[in-house]
Amino acid sequence: MPEEIQIYTDGSALGAPGKGGCAAIIIYNTTFNDKNIVKKIAGYQITTNNRMELMAVILALQSLNPNVSYNITLYSDSKYLTDCFNKGWMENWNKNGWKTADGKDVKNRDLWDKIVQLMSHHTIEFKWVKGHANNKYNNMCDRLARAEAEKNFNTLKTDKGYLREVEKEKIEQRRKRKKKEERKIKEREEKKCINWTYSFEDKKENKKQQDNDFKELHNFKEIHDLKELPFTFEIYEEEKKEKIKGILELLDEKNDPAAKEKEERKKDVMNNTSDKAIKKFRKYIEGKDPYSLVSVNEVKRKFDEIFGENR
Repeated sequence: MPEEIQIYTDGSALGAPGKGGCAAIIIYNTTFNDKNIVKKIAGYQITTNNRMELMAVILALQSLNPNVSYNITLYSDSKYLTDCFNKGWMENWNKNGWKTADGKDVKNRDLWDKIVQLMSHHTIEFKWVKGHANNKYNNMCDRLARAEAEKNFNTLKTDKGYLREVEKEKIEQRRKRKKKEERKIKEREEKKCINWTYSFEDKKENKKQQDNDFKELHNFKEIHDLKELPFTFEIYEEEKKEKIKGILELLDEKNDPAAKEKEERKKDVMNNTSDKAIKKFRKYIEGKDPYSLVSVNEVKRKFDEIFGENR
């Protein structure tokens, strides 16, 4: 039957990162006799608290006889350590290719791998205890780990795994920064291209509108420059009768023997002229070449022809 032992572990770091220390207390035969208690400690130059919590477990397991299997109850005040095994984090990480739930790399993988390797021929139950409480051996581990962390920097070991992880993170940050810069450059180029396209299309549209405006203005000017046609027949809904009145006034000549008849005709037209006749006359005027001379007599004849049909 495998021998039962108890292990207490704790880690400490003076900063994040900073100098760190780890400690483990191994109690054989569970008799709590000082002769059956083994203490293991180690200190590191630059590391983190979580790494020291894991390193304490490695320190304890490495000190065990490799040819003996133990039933181990391991006590720690680190939820980071106990939850990994009690809540199935390790299984999920393995399934996801050592990625966290949000897709990031699992930190401290080198230490997790080492722990799994060392506990392979042991049976281990991980139990969480409240830190800085009334647990004698947990408090002892805490004091030992902190004492290691407070030692002179030059006397401490180098946490090569942490340095490799830091370098890896720096490379990843540089890669992300470069990718972000490339994306910004691409977005600026696309925006510049879009703005140029819009600008080009706007200029085309504006040029077309300017050409149309100039043409209309030119035609309007030419029509008004004609001595024999001193009006423009632009009919709007609210101005229809005023325009007709203006046209009919052209027919009022002082020496015209039919002035009275034309006056009656004007009133009749003002009261009874249909929109159809107005549109027809407008179409006739607009269809005229603005660069050709149009005689008043010709306008009169057309007026008589169109409005005579609608009397």
